[in-house]
Amino acid sequence: MTQAIQTHIPTMPDIHEAKEILQALRPDSQSITMELSGQEFTLPQGLSAMLRDILTNAAKGQAITILPYNTEFSSQEAADYLHVSRQFLVNEADAGRIQYRRIGSHRRFAFEDILKYQHLTELESLAARQALADQAQELGLDA
Repeated sequence: MTQAIQTHIPTMPDIHEAKEILQALRPDSQSITMELSGQEFTLPQGLSAMLRDILTNAAKGQAITILPYNTEFSSQEAADYLHVSRQFLVNEADAGRIQYRRIGSHRRFAFEDILKYQHLTELESLAARQALADQAQELGLDA
């Protein structure tokens, strides 16, 4: 990835602290207020939601990665993110199913385009599962 990303795997103290903070947060509150160096700050709704997500994942011991939306991935990095082979991704790119740009002979995939492709494939998968379910129902195999 061309920009710096941050990945954190929570330790046991992180997990414990995240659970305590989540318990202290009011579940009905849309924003989070915090005090830093004696000054009080209220986070906007979007940042509050993001912080809740981070704390929730940390409390579960799940790794957390933060990266800028405009991050670009190499072919291998994009394939790793999508859990596909690099060659499969290259074939999808060459077929026009995922956008990329070239830098010399190298492909670069914008994170935004990776997310769009991921959403597209999820929709296609959902449609295929529904078609199979409909076919099973027509054949009386849904019992």
